Amino acid sequence: MNNAEPSSRVTLEQVVDWRAAVLAGLVAGVVFFILQMVGRALVTGGSVWLAPHYIAAIVLGTEILPPPAPFDPLVVLIAILLNTILSLIFTLILAAIIHEWQLITGVIVGALFGLALYAINYYSLSYFFPWFYPIRTWVDVTAHVLFGAIAGGVYEYLEVERFVMERGN
Repeated sequence: MNNAEPSSRVTLEQVVDWRAAVLAGLVAGVVFFILQMVGRALVTGGSVWLAPHYIAAIVLGTEILPPPAPFDPLVVLIAILLNTILSLIFTLILAAIIHEWQLITGVIVGALFGLALYAINYYSLSYFFPWFYPIRTWVDVTAHVLFGAIAGGVYEYLEVERFVMERGN
């Protein structure tokens, strides 16, 4: 009969690299913003300032919606700030999902995450922001998928893998 006390087992758990997540969110957010501006202008033949107007209208209201879509420093600033905040939030969520994986998985899961964001943004949240629903194009799908792929890839590339001890029985 063995009366020895059970020993506790020590395992390591990988933690999220929040610094890498923030940097990945900034990079992916800039690429997304530029793709929206240039891509939407190419598709519509309109102004590159169209996308910032649509984004900033979430905060500033529909009275800023085009046409026309002239350069307006306040609109662009609000659009950049909102895009940056959302990019950071979404990339922090993505990093929490992919932090234990490798680069290629980060890119693939990130792209799928971006596609899910597109579906949520344009088919659910457009209830609250109806001006997004009629402007759905392949540019928006592409920008969202690339946002996720870049966010996931840059995160995995920059991630410094750290582990913490987790005690279990």
